[in-house]
Amino acid sequence: SNVHKGLRRALCAILGQAGTAGETGELRAVASRWRELQALLCAHHHHEDVFIGPHLQRLSPKLLARMERDHDALQSEILAIGARAQELALADAVDVDLRGRAFYRQLAAFLSRYFAHMAEEESVYVEVLQAAYSDAELAAIEAALVASIEPALMTAFCTEIMPALTANECFDMLDDVRRNAPAVVFAGMSELAEHVVQAGTWRTVERRLL
Repeated sequence: SNVHKGLRRALCAILGQAGTAGETGELRAVASRWRELQALLCAHHHHEDVFIGPHLQRLSPKLLARMERDHDALQSEILAIGARAQELALADAVDVDLRGRAFYRQLAAFLSRYFAHMAEEESVYVEVLQAAYSDAELAAIEAALVASIEPALMTAFCTEIMPALTANECFDMLDDVRRNAPAVVFAGMSELAEHVVQAGTWRTVERRLL
């Protein structure tokens, strides 16, 4: 899914950022960036629990139980990394290397599990939903989820998602907004895309939107 692509891109980037951060200022930047991503990860889990959970409850209670168990475990890891990031922000020149390495290893271990979880959602979970619902019904579930997201959080998500998309995916996303949202929302999303998407990709998308 688009949101998973955006989260993967952002998480890989912060892992690289953490791996090369060797100064206190750089570590504080990593800690600040993690706080941003932590908010998105927690919100994403909440959206899945609220909007996908009830359907899994009806279709496959065992699968729902697995999703809830995985989300609880991953949420605990996310919060633990958040606590480590707080320590990172307070690191001084004496222990900067030690704290930086500890954060990097903890983050890397988390990503291996988180990426596996997203891959399972995209295969096993999606297959169950696709077998039970039409494309239109699935689109309605997604639309309800998207409509529940308040504007500032939606902007934060789209800032991560759009740079991770192909030109076709970015066009489809914006075209859907153009067809289903007020013009002011489409204008804002297009302006955001122009700033966060690679220039060549944006030129392709912009031409198709005309």
